Amino acid sequence: MEVKNIKQNQSSLDFSNTLLEKYPELSPTELKICSYLRMNLSSKTIAQVTNRSLRTIEYTRNNIRKKMKLKHQENLIKHLITIQKNQ
Repeated sequence: MEVKNIKQNQSSLDFSNTLLEKYPELSPTELKICSYLRMNLSSKTIAQVTNRSLRTIEYTRNNIRKKMKLKHQENLIKHLITIQKNQ
């Protein structure tokens, strides 16, 4: 169990580093939200886990999309998964 947690933490750290390399303007909070989104958590669940309002999470997601220059029709989660696969 401990090894699994270490590997999961390393994977999350690698993902965050990859995101920072590609999008250096992302804030630490935005990086954390991206990690939660990559785990397929809903905005409502992320709000509960981070002790923030749903509106704050939606606002943060919108900021992430802007910083990544995603078009309206592009899916943020699919984009994050693509980045993960390209590591």
